[in-house]
Amino acid sequence: MYQLISNSNIATDDFLDVVLGNRGITDKERFLEPKASDEIHYSNLHNMDKAVMLFKDIESYGKREMGKVRMVLIVDSDIDGNTSSAILASYIEKLFPHIELTFLFHKGKQHGITEDKVNEIIELNNESAIDLLIVADAGTSDYKHQYIISEKHCIPILILDHHEAEKGESEFALVVNNQLSDNYPNKALSGVGIVYKFLQALDDEYGQMESERYLDLVALGNIADSMDLTSPETRYLVYEGLKDIQNEFLREIVFKLVGDFDKVYPQTLAFGVIPKMNGIIRVGKDEEKVDLFNAFRGLDEITMNSRSKKYETLPQKVTRMSINAHKRQKTMREKWITKIQKQIEEKSLNQNAFLLIELEESFDRDLSGYLASSLASEYRKPVLMMVWNSKDKAYSGSLRGFDGTMKDTKDFLEGLELFEYLAGHQNACGFKIKEDSYFLLNDKINTQLEEKELTGIQKIDVDFFLEDGQLTLDLIEEVYEYEYLWGKGASKPLFALEVEVDTNTINKSASSSMIKWNHNGVDFVQFTGDKRLLDLMEDGHIVKLTIVGSLSMNTFLGKTTPQLMIEDMAIGELLTEFTKSEEGWGDELDDLFDW
Repeated sequence: MYQLISNSNIATDDFLDVVLGNRGITDKERFLEPKASDEIHYSNLHNMDKAVMLFKDIESYGKREMGKVRMVLIVDSDIDGNTSSAILASYIEKLFPHIELTFLFHKGKQHGITEDKVNEIIELNNESAIDLLIVADAGTSDYKHQYIISEKHCIPILILDHHEAEKGESEFALVVNNQLSDNYPNKALSGVGIVYKFLQALDDEYGQMESERYLDLVALGNIADSMDLTSPETRYLVYEGLKDIQNEFLREIVFKLVGDFDKVYPQTLAFGVIPKMNGIIRVGKDEEKVDLFNAFRGLDEITMNSRSKKYETLPQKVTRMSINAHKRQKTMREKWITKIQKQIEEKSLNQNAFLLIELEESFDRDLSGYLASSLASEYRKPVLMMVWNSKDKAYSGSLRGFDGTMKDTKDFLEGLELFEYLAGHQNACGFKIKEDSYFLLNDKINTQLEEKELTGIQKIDVDFFLEDGQLTLDLIEEVYEYEYLWGKGASKPLFALEVEVDTNTINKSASSSMIKWNHNGVDFVQFTGDKRLLDLMEDGHIVKLTIVGSLSMNTFLGKTTPQLMIEDMAIGELLTEFTKSEEGWGDELDDLFDW
């Protein structure tokens, strides 16, 4: 089930040296204290000089003509996209009041220059000429739609992006993209990072010092987009941004959900704050999505809360909406998960190496990735959640992988040569597949995995194995001291241990699939309870478990409790069993332990 990354011993080895070494981090000092010297100058980004000149030519033309300049921004539908467009809009509105900005929002979780956005842009341009279209955190590979806008309607396009280009650099738009910049070694900088570099370049061109104000949102966008925090520049920008949170909405939601600004770490945001914001993006109403963007943008307004009859600022309003949307999202998740589990059972889908889930065309596609993530965790295998699109005569949806099975799921599926496209990260991406190819998909996956001998679950890499008695409060407190260090690429340390558990002591949440029990003063918690263990809870058992998890401290209502967060488990032998309804089972247990 697990394997030690290195020959380490928690009793004799330096904890931090082992963990950093296991992640390939050789420069400990640079990792622990990122410096300004880690930042790469914006001039190394291909086309940055041209982007500044394009903006300046259009902006100054408006000044010369004593008229308004009209720029349109497409706001991409994720946190990185929102923060990208928000800092760009805020910067322009403050320094260039003669520029009129128009914002276009996606209805769902679409990305880039979609067909409906092309139609909106053409309509806007017919009403009043558009001087520049700016697309942040998307658009690099939207060649067809770039062509229509720039060539047929003569609207110049500036793209500030970090996604890989399907066919190289576009001839229909001016693209600034670190993936297309040979002289820019940091490929782990998200869209908001590229926009920040553009603002730095504008600062130098115009003699300003405004870009630094947005470092908190630069940090947020990079964390939300799962950028590798072992990349020195990205790490420096993230940690600088988290030192001084200036955005009023980010301050408000952090205060509400975290409470302590000294505890704002990449992990704190990734697991506590960002999911609430994503609730609006996934299930929020159109006006809520606009409010979210305006809160990032720093818009100042006060409205009446219709329920409480109290006035609230926009940051307070959007914080409340984020929490409520996340609750709605969880409720919808439970409803759909129950329905999907029935489909898995009836069609024996779990017998396949990957779970392929078909949903009716009316299904809300914005939930596909969210549901796929939950199922991948529960069934411990990659999941492709798809919906039939009668217009395209194809299935489209979301892939979510499971690291314990495969770390490069996207590459594996691309190698099957069945998909129209797979766009995104290795274990989290969107896809499209034609009907004929879909019918071949299951068999081809199973066959390929058999040929590659990948049918078994891959072992989980762990940093330490804990002997009986080594899971102590002192150890958990030592590990927790370094909580601020961990993020994408520098993952939290994992521990393996063996424990015996009385399933009668396990508690299951009434509102979710989370399970928890206490062992020697430590709470063992699993957010998605292992189905095998849940089945054993039907009757009473004492069972031997091999567990892999991370250590942390949980503070709730002023009480701090040591925790082991379970990543995975293997269920060993049943040492004894008894039903919860049997009388005298406590005596039976006492006799067993006496023996």
